[in-house]
Amino acid sequence: MPASAEEDADPGTALEALSALGREALTGDRIHRLTALAERDRRVVCAGLEGEIIRADERLREKARTVLAALTTGGGTP
Repeated sequence: MPASAEEDADPGTALEALSALGREALTGDRIHRLTALAERDRRVVCAGLEGEIIRADERLREKARTVLAALTTGGGTP
């Protein structure tokens, strides 16, 4: 799931898949990794112009925060 983002695959699709799988798919490790993805400073998006990378990274973090909140507060899929 979030490992996809860490390995420069398609992080947006990984978050969508995790969201679609629902709360039952969240192990403690996945919650920890999703939280780290949503909150860490390290860049995930690696390709593009500097400003584009920053904006894409912020969008990814926002999506990760949305998915994390929906799955951990019982709000269902975002």
